[in-house]
Amino acid sequence: KTVYKIIIVILLVVVAVLGFKLYTNEPLLGNKQSLSVDTIKSGLADIAQLATEEYLYTSVETFQDQKTFKDFNIPLTKKSFIIKCSGVIKAGVDFGNIKVDVDEESKTISVSIPGAKIISNEINNGSYEMLDEHNNLFNPITPVDANAAEQTIKEKAETDAISAGLLTKAEDNAKKVIAAFMNQYVVVGGYNLQINGN
Repeated sequence: KTVYKIIIVILLVVVAVLGFKLYTNEPLLGNKQSLSVDTIKSGLADIAQLATEEYLYTSVETFQDQKTFKDFNIPLTKKSFIIKCSGVIKAGVDFGNIKVDVDEESKTISVSIPGAKIISNEINNGSYEMLDEHNNLFNPITPVDANAAEQTIKEKAETDAISAGLLTKAEDNAKKVIAAFMNQYVVVGGYNLQINGN
């Protein structure tokens, strides 16, 4: 999937460079021109969605509750249910906080990226099922219970995703996509490229 994203970025860069040359009949970066940081940031903003990493999960969790009084369980108030669902967690780098510096003297572009973070966690439509419900007249299952259970599932999935290296993979993917995009300046403009992580 990462290779596919990088190919898309390279194709976009090629189209942009060829289009510029075709319509202006001039090189992308003239000898007397300096590279604008805003130009780079604008281009990076356009590829932000390509620099995300996904973690898919499926969860089957049992939840139960019973009313208590002074640490004693009250008889006939126990309720329980099972939730089965699948979801997708997306992680990525905030491209709005990427710092770019252009040193014309050394012909070096430095790109500093912040650490990756989870940007969304969504349960797939149609995958959510509540099974084996044991309702109770004195302690019924409510939408609040279902929402709390769903939140618990999401938090557990995020912990598992981070343990599986999701954030590291997202940052590595961002570096690869940025490098592919910046290659136009390296090749055409003769710049050196430095990408620094958090």
